[in-house]
Amino acid sequence: MDDIFKKGDTVYHHRYGKAIIIDVYQTMATVNCKNGYTDLYYDELSFTPYTISVNHVRPNPYIEKGQLIWVKNYPDQHWELLPFEYFTNNFGATVVAGGRYWNLYR
Repeated sequence: MDDIFKKGDTVYHHRYGKAIIIDVYQTMATVNCKNGYTDLYYDELSFTPYTISVNHVRPNPYIEKGQLIWVKNYPDQHWELLPFEYFTNNFGATVVAGGRYWNLYR
């Protein structure tokens, strides 16, 4: 999971609440929370508060309306460059670009 969480990410922990990742390691991260610095395992961290649910999916990237993005609906389909309109959900699985719905493949 060291490729999911990055230095500077805002994360949440069930006991410490909101924290900022200071450093990342193979299985844990050093975070700065209200109690100071502490090392926590990645499975204890979430991008959303624990009152909502545990979430190890990165939040949507900041993309402005009208910015050109590469999209396609199927892994073997050709890429198209279209102006971004909006995300259809908070998990970034689908976007609207050029007036059509597109799946995201990263």
